[in-house]
Amino acid sequence: MGFGMCGNMGKMLKKQMEDMQRKMERIQAELGAERIGHGIRSVDDPALMRHLRDRDIPLEICITSNLATSAIADIDAHPLRLLFDAGVPIVLNSDDPAMFHTTITDEYRMAAWHFGFSNAEIEQLARNSFRYRFKPISPAP
Repeated sequence: MGFGMCGNMGKMLKKQMEDMQRKMERIQAELGAERIGHGIRSVDDPALMRHLRDRDIPLEICITSNLATSAIADIDAHPLRLLFDAGVPIVLNSDDPAMFHTTITDEYRMAAWHFGFSNAEIEQLARNSFRYRFKPISPAP
């Protein structure tokens, strides 16, 4: 009589999804994306973080969405502070406020209260929202 075997697909799939997300972030960065939505797994790739910093490509970060979708295990595992301190441009976002029951104000509060962002750093995040906005398309002449 042998032992039965059971694999944990959840952990395997999560690892595959994280690997795929890192690859997608690298592809987006190399194809000239103006911004990268979410992109928090780039923290696992120092070369990609340098690429984002050096080419001034911001990540749109949605803390509440990352928690709700289990992109991170808990708020203490969120790489917002690590990415910011590495010089990666960050734009805070509320993703889908109705679905995730959050506001942009809530996202800024979390940055300040949980991640210890100073007033000056919060101001920098707010300035980033304007700096990295998509430019309006001019009407044809």
